Amino acid sequence: MPRFLNRNSLVFIALATLATLLVFTVLPSITNAGGTFTTNQDSFRFKGDTGGETATDWIDAEDTNITQAKNSNFRIRIHFHESGNAAGDVTPLLEYKTASGNACANTTGWTTITTATTNAFALVDSSQFVEAVATTEQLSSFGGIGFVAGELLDQTNPGTIITIGAKNESEYVWNMKATDNAVDGTAYIFRVSNNGTNLTNYNACPQVTVPAGNAPPVVSNVALDGGTAITLTENTTKAVSATADVSDPNGADDIISATSTIYRSGVGAGCTADDENCYKIASCTFSGATSTVTCTANIQFFADPTDASSTAYSAQDWQAEITVTDSASATGASSTLSGVELNTLWAIDITATINYGAVSPTADTGSTNQSVTVTNTGNAAIDIEASGTDITLGGSTIGVANQKYATSTFTYSSCTICTALSSTPAAYEVDLLKPTSATPVTDLIYWGLAVPNGTAQGVHSGTNTFTAIGD
Repeated sequence: MPRFLNRNSLVFIALATLATLLVFTVLPSITNAGGTFTTNQDSFRFKGDTGGETATDWIDAEDTNITQAKNSNFRIRIHFHESGNAAGDVTPLLEYKTASGNACANTTGWTTITTATTNAFALVDSSQFVEAVATTEQLSSFGGIGFVAGELLDQTNPGTIITIGAKNESEYVWNMKATDNAVDGTAYIFRVSNNGTNLTNYNACPQVTVPAGNAPPVVSNVALDGGTAITLTENTTKAVSATADVSDPNGADDIISATSTIYRSGVGAGCTADDENCYKIASCTFSGATSTVTCTANIQFFADPTDASSTAYSAQDWQAEITVTDSASATGASSTLSGVELNTLWAIDITATINYGAVSPTADTGSTNQSVTVTNTGNAAIDIEASGTDITLGGSTIGVANQKYATSTFTYSSCTICTALSSTPAAYEVDLLKPTSATPVTDLIYWGLAVPNGTAQGVHSGTNTFTAIGD
């Protein structure tokens, strides 16, 4: 008997086949979640409460523990990343405990840092950034494929929950201080937990030591005028600076002021203020979160020279001492390891013109002298060199030697103390002493002139040159 498939059977077979195909196509869309969500605290760095998110005035190098005074604001930046190739959530909570073998992985003994000053550490409101501003990556990357912005926090702990993607990194920053309840001489360690639950690994464990009581500032690398010889400016002052590196075991904020003395070595740092050899600087300036101090004095033009040309102090030099004071009035001081020379300055100021008036041909100025005032504007006793040119009007010439000069008045024709001016510089003794104050040290040089026959009528002019030389 013939066998037939009815229509219903055919439909059933088709449906069964379709169902099989649907199951087959769904299976490939089910993916394995990958690895295990693995969080690592990798690195850290401390800085003062200065500047915003990208400010780089760090207290010390990355992964370097610090000593920090009580009630001195500082920031801790902690970097963490995911290494298990899986995403997950983290609620970053900053905690601390007393140090014990850098055991950030310990599960007990941790205290959450809040704004309460009853704990050893407390969050402190910062004027330098807005709460919860986003972080950027400032510390070393650990090969992450992406950075998830964290937060700068000064009032909130824990921070906002964030999702860390597979192999992603993040950084969180808290602004805080050690309170009066921190124990002197004690080291504390810090960590980020996932709202109280350990991260997977703690590869770095930051530590802050509260110093045992107040320690004085440390002053080092004192330099005067950058270590170069000092060259003064004639008849005025010259700004000369002493610089030094400064630190304080109790933190940079503990430093409050600095003073300095710039002095000739023969009088010592304990000298009495004197414009020739001792400059007291009552206030200095700090830079780099008080890591560098600069003390500047306006040195007078007559300050004592100490170079080889000095007749009195060639065996000495100029030095600087800088003293830094902290909030507990403790001081630290240091002086230049080697001084610098202060150069001899030979300098003069001269009356601008010599006007002989009307003198007839074949006549001279007789006992009528013109005078030139010579002022010592340097820091050493001096004489001068004098020279000049012919006095001319067109082709009419009065020879340079027709001018005579002396340090006292004279009659031209009978002068026995006079010197005839020459076109070649010639030394002339005026014995101008070294100034010891801003009061001018001066001398007068008197001048006379003879006019030869045949000189044309009219105003003749020339140039006389004076140069300061050592006495």
